[in-house]
Amino acid sequence: MSNALSAGMSHLFEPGSGVSRLVSSWDARPIEKYPGVPPSPYVEEFKRKCVGIAPGESFTVADLEGPGVINRFYFHYNVRWPRSMSRGLELRFYWDGEEEPSVCAPLGDFFGSPFCKYVEYDAFAQSMLNGGYVSRFPMPFRKRARLVIRNASPYQAERELYGVTYLRDVELPDDLLHFHARWNRANPTEEGVPYEVLDAAGRGQYVGCHLFQQNRDAWIGRGPGKWIFPAGSGMGNMEGWDEVYVDGEAEPSQHDTGTEEYFNTGPYFTHGRSTGIFDGCTVRSYLTGRMAAYRFHVYDPIPFNSRFRMIWRHGLLDSIRADFASTAFWYQAEPHVPFDLPPFEDRLPSSWLTHGLRSVALFPMVLGTKLLCRTIAA
Repeated sequence: MSNALSAGMSHLFEPGSGVSRLVSSWDARPIEKYPGVPPSPYVEEFKRKCVGIAPGESFTVADLEGPGVINRFYFHYNVRWPRSMSRGLELRFYWDGEEEPSVCAPLGDFFGSPFCKYVEYDAFAQSMLNGGYVSRFPMPFRKRARLVIRNASPYQAERELYGVTYLRDVELPDDLLHFHARWNRANPTEEGVPYEVLDAAGRGQYVGCHLFQQNRDAWIGRGPGKWIFPAGSGMGNMEGWDEVYVDGEAEPSQHDTGTEEYFNTGPYFTHGRSTGIFDGCTVRSYLTGRMAAYRFHVYDPIPFNSRFRMIWRHGLLDSIRADFASTAFWYQAEPHVPFDLPPFEDRLPSSWLTHGLRSVALFPMVLGTKLLCRTIAA
């Protein structure tokens, strides 16, 4: 398991190593009321397993003593909350007494929720299934692990459930790498300026990301001669690619050929949605101009000794205006470069309506062209 997600993962497969424990929302802070439901002993029992988080409040999900390895983080939310709460609730995880969080991301985007929507997938490291969110990234710590959820939205978070499973009293390697996750966004992207997925300093290994793209380009206005290149029929943002720079390289040591190639699929995600255990595409829509995909480098992590930098091009020559957001995952030795989140209102997804109207306006022209071609061929 030398190239697994972290140095701590090997302990998950050693018989008798550590003691398994679970910290959950049960009796963590029972909710006070359940609106619309008459009081009863059953309701009182149910309220014991739920927590609520007020606007602006930070709630400690787990405060664990080490040494240990978290091997599962589960969350379920109240389906009645506004969808924007997916980016309103923040995950902030702290290892071994650090003041800056090593995990700092909106809860939904951390698990791969695209554009604040719940879209199911089942992968090795994470999944969203039947209303639940789960992450299986190993998260080792020596002395202490503090997991915090902060409500940065103006809405009350109600009836939330969670579970944190971890191994206690395990032996950890001297060169331990801690788990990190960072959310970033550019809305809109700037012409000629690539989007930055991650810039990390230290020693570690990159293990994957979620990427979300919303096309905001006025592609019809470019004229028919540019509808294919660079507009890509309204999805030209995917003509961009990732570039990886390791340990201060002047030129990228990994230069992909397009967005879909990084996620191991065909041109423009040929058949649309697909979900695999290591990579997949949860959203691909010409109508909305949206794309969401994930890849976990379980067997092909990218190691670095001093610095890791990944950028993403948004269309050919960085010419496509788009809304890019991502959650990057990596392991590294502390300390890490501090990072934070923008205000709640700056996280909300861009509307797809303008793109949709452009697409619908073009449908008659596309249909007419197809009929003409068929007529000529006949």
